[in-house]
Amino acid sequence: QRDYVTYLGSLTTPPYSETVIWTVLTTPVEVSKEQLNIVRKIVDANYRECQQLCERTIRASVKV
Repeated sequence: QRDYVTYLGSLTTPPYSETVIWTVLTTPVEVSKEQLNIVRKIVDANYRECQQLCERTIRASVKV
């Protein structure tokens, strides 16, 4: 099981609606250059500049 954090955020494409629960792993997952290129071909221009944290709450997973 991997550790992760979650937060409420927005879409990365217009209209940037605040409707997403983002889940971010705390340790990187390795992918090959070939795998990355495949994703880049499928998902084009799917990014947005980093935004301020504002009043967002970040939640972290914990091992029990």
